Amino acid sequence: MTIHEHVVAARSRLEHAGIETGNAGIDAEVLARHALGWNRAYYFSHRHDVPHLSFDSCFENLIARRERREPLAFITGTREFWSLQFDVSEAVLIPRPETEIIVRTVLDTNPDRTASLRIVDVGTGSGCLAVSLATEFPNAQILATDVSSAAIEIAKRNVAKNDLADRIECRHTSFLAGVEESIDVVVSNPPYIPTNHLTDLQSEIRNYEPEVALNGGMDGLEGFRALLAQSEIKLAKQGWLFFEFGCGQLNGVKALTKEHENLELVNVVHDLQKLPRVAVLRRR
Repeated sequence: MTIHEHVVAARSRLEHAGIETGNAGIDAEVLARHALGWNRAYYFSHRHDVPHLSFDSCFENLIARRERREPLAFITGTREFWSLQFDVSEAVLIPRPETEIIVRTVLDTNPDRTASLRIVDVGTGSGCLAVSLATEFPNAQILATDVSSAAIEIAKRNVAKNDLADRIECRHTSFLAGVEESIDVVVSNPPYIPTNHLTDLQSEIRNYEPEVALNGGMDGLEGFRALLAQSEIKLAKQGWLFFEFGCGQLNGVKALTKEHENLELVNVVHDLQKLPRVAVLRRR
């Protein structure tokens, strides 16, 4: 069998496992390239070649893992975010395109790329927000926090991978606990799935991604409560808070903001589906 024939057969297996047809084909190709160590251009030039015998067992193992609905990013160990490659594992939430809205919004709100900003990324996970913002603001000093020590290790790996250890500190702590005041920018993608909705998530998320990065408490708003309360104290005057929230949570976010007289909700940014996704607040 040629490599292409292996991929076609694998696509059919993934479809039978419940993966959508379009995604099944993409996943099969990505896993073939991962097994071969090829980029996409080389793959298309050589996909009709007959692979070495070692390819069969390696590719079979990868496809079997995807059949069990293990996320593609965890199988390959990487995920792209803001045009950068990040190492990922089951210790962290897989970076998603929606979260890039936070990066874009921070850039829109703070157009001076040379500013010496003090930024804290709360619940950093893989470090995708911290690293992305560090590449955009070369004079910024960034603190990345996470309650998970395993996540902090992944974040440290991505910081080192991008040669940013001199400007990004990764700290094992909850939200802003122990963080000094006078922060210019706080960014966060906190857990916001209501506890009783966790079982409704796709199996790729429910069975593989860390619950601590998903579970937002009974109403899904516990993470926002902690984030708002601590940011109100530790943001500098006129400092900014940007955080992601889920579908149907805008009214809850607005209500919580009203409980903090020093914070003002100045904007709500929508995603590509026209759904409210990122809250932008400023300390009065």
